[in-house]
Amino acid sequence: MKRTEKRRRNILGGALLTALLVTIGMPARAAVTVGPSAVNFGNQVVGTTSVATTVKLTNTNTNRITITSVSVSLSQFSYSGPSLPITLRSGQSFTGTVSFSPTAAQAYTGTLTFTRSSGSRNTATLSGTGVQTTLPPSITTQPVSQTVIVAQAATFSIVATGTDPLAISG
Repeated sequence: MKRTEKRRRNILGGALLTALLVTIGMPARAAVTVGPSAVNFGNQVVGTTSVATTVKLTNTNTNRITITSVSVSLSQFSYSGPSLPITLRSGQSFTGTVSFSPTAAQAYTGTLTFTRSSGSRNTATLSGTGVQTTLPPSITTQPVSQTVIVAQAATFSIVATGTDPLAISG
């Protein structure tokens, strides 16, 4: 009889603790996952835009959630996705895409942030490196021949392309 009574006390104690937590208002928290949690775009030529990478946000709990906004921390990263706000029931998800457009030859690290109506946030880390391509000089407009009198100056114009700094001598 002692074992049965002890078992009843453990069950009652657990039930009492649960009732107490519910009574004092412990909030139910919806588990939300962002996948992938980190997106690395690698090297991207300055002035170009990467291929878009898919990012998926999933509600993995029994409570429904509402996503009210999505933001990126740096202008070199851009997000595209469904119109917000969006409400997700348990097991539902939505996808968006992220792109990278470096404006300088340097490393970038940013954050993609999903904000819920409760104020909670879920994030993914974004990174990439802007690289400058090296183009050899190329004359696109040739100089035009000129006839001048001896001892007078001749001026020639050309147009060249390539990676700065360009130097033409001759």
